[in-house]
Amino acid sequence: MESFMEFVPPLSTLILYVTFSVLVFAVQQSIKEFNGASELAHWWLLLTGFGGLFFKYGYIIYYGFVFSWQHAAIFWIVGGLFLAFPGTTILAVLTSKNREKIFLFGYSGIVTLPLLGYFMVTSFPN
Repeated sequence: MESFMEFVPPLSTLILYVTFSVLVFAVQQSIKEFNGASELAHWWLLLTGFGGLFFKYGYIIYYGFVFSWQHAAIFWIVGGLFLAFPGTTILAVLTSKNREKIFLFGYSGIVTLPLLGYFMVTSFPN
């Protein structure tokens, strides 16, 4: 009989994936509400948002092929569930009084998404 821990992905990797997913969502919200005059900032947000989205799904597919499809499915399910309710609620509460705060999360995603992606890749199990 297989142990339960074989079906559970590493917690640190799961936390990194969920954080990455929430920041990608924040960047997408920044793009949706962007009405600034800087065309360069808009394109940079678009590039970061799409790059983060492709990396997020590519990470799940790669993890499934190399390590375990059960872990990849857990990443996808937990990331989706967290983003569906707590992630969007946290962003809504933090940005409800001042809509410009969503841009703070979006622009911070430009810097933190590559860093989180690096940490996600280096946290692969041996």
